[in-house]
Amino acid sequence: MSDFFNENGLTLATLTEIRNKLITEMRNIYGQDISLDSNTPDGQFVNIDAQAGINLREILKELDESFNLWSAKGRILDQRVALINVKRKSGTFTTTQCHITTNNTNFVVNLQGLDDQSSELEPTNNPFTISDEAGNLFYLQNSITINSAETTEAIFRSSAIGQVIVAQNSLVRIITTIKGVVAVNNPLPADLGRNGQSDIELRNHAWFSIGNGSLGWVDSIVTNVLQIESVEDCRVYENVDTSPQDENGIPINCIWVIVDGDQSDTEKQAIGQVIKVKRAGGGMKGDVVVNVPRLNNQIFVAKFDYCQQIPIYLKMSLTIRNSSDNLQDISDFIKRLLVAEVVYRIGDSSNISDFIAPIVAYNKDIDTTDVKISIDNTNWLETIQVPSIDSKFVLSIDNIELT
Repeated sequence: MSDFFNENGLTLATLTEIRNKLITEMRNIYGQDISLDSNTPDGQFVNIDAQAGINLREILKELDESFNLWSAKGRILDQRVALINVKRKSGTFTTTQCHITTNNTNFVVNLQGLDDQSSELEPTNNPFTISDEAGNLFYLQNSITINSAETTEAIFRSSAIGQVIVAQNSLVRIITTIKGVVAVNNPLPADLGRNGQSDIELRNHAWFSIGNGSLGWVDSIVTNVLQIESVEDCRVYENVDTSPQDENGIPINCIWVIVDGDQSDTEKQAIGQVIKVKRAGGGMKGDVVVNVPRLNNQIFVAKFDYCQQIPIYLKMSLTIRNSSDNLQDISDFIKRLLVAEVVYRIGDSSNISDFIAPIVAYNKDIDTTDVKISIDNTNWLETIQVPSIDSKFVLSIDNIELT
């Protein structure tokens, strides 16, 4: 048995090796005829002690792997990437408008909302809470007072950050019992929040961040643009020797920065500042023009483009096995599930498997057949490439046909 840490990494003993060593030591002390069968006290001691040893080694292995960006998870990953000046992009909450029905005729109904704790993940002011059958909790956003029997509209916020998918007319369970409140409902589609960066996305973000201190200024532009909170994706292409321009229309000795973001003035200025600082000379391609002040009161003109969003159409047939649900009952939910789960990056191709996987993960009793995708709603295929390197596919509920 050997436990050691050297230039090749951490090596730990296996459960079999630990157990064999304990057996050898027990026999050296008590004699070769000692009974170490699993149904004896000594045998149970050996097995328990060996398992305790392997448990400690598993903790040590997790600690060792936590220093590897490709193995670290969750909060530990957040701590590791912070060492290279990278932080996880936070998500936003899902909100939805709900109807609150009361029957109070001679008393006032006061419903506590999140109020000044609207951004708190775990509010402490006990807001009025509702949920669907799946257990997705939603909090009343702002406190309200209802003076008579009526139906009142109010905004509710999800308890979890990100895209919380709830079907229309599904938020009907009252978690916080209040006298006079007899029913709740969400008749309209929810305004889905933005998911925070997953561990995989954060690892990729950290990998790109290596460009921060490198001589690869193209990588450095990508890294620093991705650091902007509102930016979802970025690509930078360079033409160094093809005259007068390359196949992508980039003039010689120029770069083309392509961004997926909210296109706000604040974001544009931040992107322009990155290009000004990181660009190593040469020209720029792009229709978005940003004037960035220099220290000498002159103006640097930065150019880039936002990606083209290409609508993608989807049609498929669904069959539900072993369930009382029918397609009409869940079709809206499935559409919203697909829109939330199937998100493409700039330049990604699309394949029908992208749409089948989320449905199977949601319910293995749903069979998908005749799955096809299109970008013109006429020619249907199984795989589609983006028409240009500055494009990304976007799926919307209106472009999904379920039969």
